[in-house]
Amino acid sequence: MHQSVRGEASGGLNEVAYRLGCDAYARRLLHKGNRAQRLLAILALGHLRDAAAWDDLLGVVHGSDSAASVHALWALVQADAARAAREVAPMLLQREDWAMSQLANILKDARAEWEPVLAEAVAGTDQEQLPHALRLLAALRLSLPAQQLRGLLNHPVAEVVSCALRLAATPDLLDEVRRQLGHGDWRVRVQAVRTLGQLGDHSDVERLRRLLGDQQWWVRYRAAQALLGLPFLTPDDLAALQQEDMDRYALDMLKQVRAEQEAA
Repeated sequence: MHQSVRGEASGGLNEVAYRLGCDAYARRLLHKGNRAQRLLAILALGHLRDAAAWDDLLGVVHGSDSAASVHALWALVQADAARAAREVAPMLLQREDWAMSQLANILKDARAEWEPVLAEAVAGTDQEQLPHALRLLAALRLSLPAQQLRGLLNHPVAEVVSCALRLAATPDLLDEVRRQLGHGDWRVRVQAVRTLGQLGDHSDVERLRRLLGDQQWWVRYRAAQALLGLPFLTPDDLAALQQEDMDRYALDMLKQVRAEQEAA
């Protein structure tokens, strides 16, 4: 019934459920029920925002059952988003079995509580787990403070830099993004080009044009996409760009991406 009501009606439904002892019954099912009953109990306790079940739900979150644990996370966020962030954020950055789509749905109304706590958790994440943690933040459309990202953009591990670039689409980091265009790892250059396509100004046209001649196909492809996606370039500007001294690979890439955009 909870899925069909909102606001005050939901609160009223919870009052009735508590008077009927549904909370106690759900907690018993969580302890003694079969798997299906336990999943149902987790959903019920989440809708009830039952603080008394907190420790039991937290135990499920730390368990190996992916479906049960991610639903228990949802129940904790429903009960107290700020407390859930403080107690679960470090583990969330390490779990690779939770679907990004589910996490995005769980945290969509709790960004204010989770974002600063996740930023702190990222700072304490070991190097091996750091790329996954950064990819998770990007997928959830959560951000990190600019100063923290500056440090990550200068990390010695290329994969960390590449993942940090996904979060760096802010004007405050434009110079740092530009510096990564010359990175020795082509995967970093690809992500730098993609980010620059979102932030770049007129001075970046020449930077992107040069990357049309990169040795790596993906760098050339993303550079062409970024160029053709710059909102301030007119058709005449793009035509003039193609008349400049370019090798055939650069011209072919521009033509290919333009054809893809026209066909879309």
